[in-house]
Amino acid sequence: MEKRDFMYEGKAKRMFTTDDPAYCIVEYKDSLTAFNALKKDSIEGKGQLNNLISSALFEYLASKGVETHFVRRLDDVRQLVRKVSI
Repeated sequence: MEKRDFMYEGKAKRMFTTDDPAYCIVEYKDSLTAFNALKKDSIEGKGQLNNLISSALFEYLASKGVETHFVRRLDDVRQLVRKVSI
């Protein structure tokens, strides 16, 4: 799956389109904020840890039959997810 255009950036992640319009790529960042974003910093490895935790939670939910947007972990900081409307 090829990463294409930037879609969104929040405090902890960025989202990108892919070459398949049904899927997106979530990329976890190493940045962090505190005190309602008054303090900002970066911690190497935070994005990787967030990706591991998030992937593990979504895989657990899938093992219990709960459908989510999660497809699979792509690498240390990226996940492939289904595009959804909320």
